[in-house]
Amino acid sequence: LSDGKEPVIFHRTDGAWKAVGGTPNPEQQTISAAVLSLGQYTLGEMDKIQALDSANLKPDSLTCQPRVFSPKGNAFSTHTTISFTLDQPANVSVKVYNVAGQLVEWLAQQQTFSSGKQAIRWDGRDSDGEVAATGLYIVTVTVGDQTQDKLVNVWNH
Repeated sequence: LSDGKEPVIFHRTDGAWKAVGGTPNPEQQTISAAVLSLGQYTLGEMDKIQALDSANLKPDSLTCQPRVFSPKGNAFSTHTTISFTLDQPANVSVKVYNVAGQLVEWLAQQQTFSSGKQAIRWDGRDSDGEVAATGLYIVTVTVGDQTQDKLVNVWNH
């Protein structure tokens, strides 16, 4: 990437390309986005996004798919994709807690996301890289003073 730029996924069905955003993972050199419709997709770069204090998490936009997964495989998906929608670029925190309320993993810490539908993966591991125990976990997405949460089930049997 060029200095001061970040990767962005673009989409078009007919006509002009439209930036749809994406969630970069610099460590893995990947970018993830929810595919909402058919058409062509490409990867490009744009100026770094500036978060806006007035940004909102769209009501009831948080989803985790699949809701049951296994970091060990076991005929299940090995991860869950956490998706949410922003009306404007925002600083977002994404955390995973066990049902006792203990922080298991901090997936995004005040990370700047672009507007639109966003996607980030949780591989069912804790902050030490260990596979999370079988059980229910609470995924929270926070933008400013707004928080949404969903339950997911890690199944390692």
